[in-house]
Amino acid sequence: MRNNRAAPPRAPLLGLLLGLLFGLLLGAIPAPAAAAEGGAPAQLPALGASSPASGDPCQLDLRLAGQTAWRGIYGRGYEPTAGEALEQTDVVVLHDGAPCQWYLTAERAPNGAFLQSAGGGRLGFDVLQSPNGPSLLSEDVQGTSFSRLNGASGEGLGSQAVALFVSIPPGQVVRAGAYAGHTVIRLYRLGDGLPELVVQAPLAIAAAVPSVLSVSARDFLPGASGGAVDLGRLEGGVTRTLGFDVTANADVSLSFQSANGGVLRHQAGAPGIPYRLSAGGRPISLAAGGTATRFVTTPETPLMLDLTITVDPHPRAAAGVYRDELVVTFKAEG
Repeated sequence: MRNNRAAPPRAPLLGLLLGLLFGLLLGAIPAPAAAAEGGAPAQLPALGASSPASGDPCQLDLRLAGQTAWRGIYGRGYEPTAGEALEQTDVVVLHDGAPCQWYLTAERAPNGAFLQSAGGGRLGFDVLQSPNGPSLLSEDVQGTSFSRLNGASGEGLGSQAVALFVSIPPGQVVRAGAYAGHTVIRLYRLGDGLPELVVQAPLAIAAAVPSVLSVSARDFLPGASGGAVDLGRLEGGVTRTLGFDVTANADVSLSFQSANGGVLRHQAGAPGIPYRLSAGGRPISLAAGGTATRFVTTPETPLMLDLTITVDPHPRAAAGVYRDELVVTFKAEG
């Protein structure tokens, strides 16, 4: 377009193409150490002679299958929006001697049963007697009529595998990371008097919580991954702010790529117009071709993030259309 110096200056027009890359980027799911598949140990130590003498008392012992790795419905670990899933683990009760009755129960602290992460996150769990309950956990060390899983053993040497089911209820909003904890399984022998505690052992539980991220742009159509931003007339300078709502269970990093290094290019090759960019009040340098910055988030509260584009006044700029393409990538740091 030709400038007419005798006529009043024509205002340059600007269209800034802003491409936004919204992505759900999952962090590495740390694999819980020493995870064991459910099932009884291949070999069980004998409690006594294989043919006990008549009148030998009932002897009991307890074996656990090792750490229970909670994998969730999709095998990725705990996801708050996924449905409920159970992980089976087997407890083996060993017996020798006279027949006897017994029961299992498990400890629950007064403030609840939780797995914890290194960052202080807490993830509630339960241990069920069957896929549909009831819970094995109780604040009473001897258990209650609801939390006791009853069993009986016949005379002589033998073992019984008892299936338990670890549950992590859905809907818990926690930060991404590796979570671990345990409960104490107790084995009681029943007789004429009070239940007798025979043995107790920790049941270790581990779960991974992957990082999740969702981003919505207040200035674009719902579900759109980008759009065109018209900055309008530039001769007197302009400032434009774009708003984003970011929900994540991990810190979020933003990276920026400008096609022209932070300059609005003229459609016909006239000198360009530089612009400045800030994210959440932090200045972003686009001259080097790309930059990144990290923001701390909380799972319970969305991060309201503003991108601000600023163009200084350029009254002598050539008339025409100026453009740049800016790609912003949001990433959850798992």
